Amino acid sequence: MSYPESSDRTKMLLVLSLLEQGEQTGFGLIRMMEIRREFAFLAEEAMIYPLLHEMYSKGLITSYEKQTEVGIRRFYKVKRQGIHFLSYLRKLYPNHGFSKVGGGVCAKSENDSVVR
Repeated sequence: MSYPESSDRTKMLLVLSLLEQGEQTGFGLIRMMEIRREFAFLAEEAMIYPLLHEMYSKGLITSYEKQTEVGIRRFYKVKRQGIHFLSYLRKLYPNHGFSKVGGGVCAKSENDSVVR
C-alpha cells in the first residue's frame, strides 16, 4: 500500500480511531467529530466522503447498506488492514495520535495529557 500525504494520514488516523469503536455511517462520523470541538474543522461532507472512498479503495475499511428507521444507510467498518495501518499511524504520530479514552476518542497533546 502506498502511504498517503501527511495531512491525509492524520485525517485517516482520526477516522480509523472512530471506526475502531464500532461501525458508523458517514453522517455519524461527521456528528462524532462535531461533538469533539477540536475535530469540528474536519466534520464536512466534502472531506469525509472522499476520504472514506479512498480508505475503502485502499482496503482499510469496508462498507455495507443497512435498512434503518429513516431509510437505507451506508455503514463503514474498519478491516484488519485498517487496524494495522492505525497502529502504524499511532507509532508515526505518538504525540498527536488518537486513543480510546472513556469510550470516546481523544487527542493527545505534545505532553501526552488528554485534550477534550
